[in-house]
Amino acid sequence: AVTDFYDNDYPSIFKAFHEKYGGRTFEIISDEPSMWNQSETFRHYGFQRLYDYDDIDPAHQSGWITRDRFLTDFTAGHLKEIRTPFAGMAVTISLQTPYRATITGYPEIDSAHIDPQSIHYLKVCRMDETYICKMLDTLKRRGILDQTVVVITGDHHAHSLFDNVRPPEIAG
Repeated sequence: AVTDFYDNDYPSIFKAFHEKYGGRTFEIISDEPSMWNQSETFRHYGFQRLYDYDDIDPAHQSGWITRDRFLTDFTAGHLKEIRTPFAGMAVTISLQTPYRATITGYPEIDSAHIDPQSIHYLKVCRMDETYICKMLDTLKRRGILDQTVVVITGDHHAHSLFDNVRPPEIAG
């Protein structure tokens, strides 16, 4: 747990990267640094710098959906400025439940005959896809995409969204 063992050192790809290449390591989150105890744990995971809600949205005017757009813009700007080898991680928040925010657009999803929560989830997935493309385009414009390893992960599986249609051994 991030509150019980926050001061442990953990092996990580970011720590190994810094030790081997000496480059910069950073984590960008779209929430407050107290979320998941990031203000304490980021160093133990091998990050040299934590950028958080105050960095990406200093006016604190956004909700979860908007925060991820701000995170994307901030990250793209950060990627444009870095000139040394780097390893970074950007953590979005919009795919966290509940899936209730109003998202306009995506008529092909609106016309699907599924429940409103599933429609919202699919819109957020499409939105995140757009954000990922922006990051990749930034790396491509810098001419470093072919020398970059990009890893996209998720720690959620639409929790509670599809539990009634998934086999019980993988639901929730």
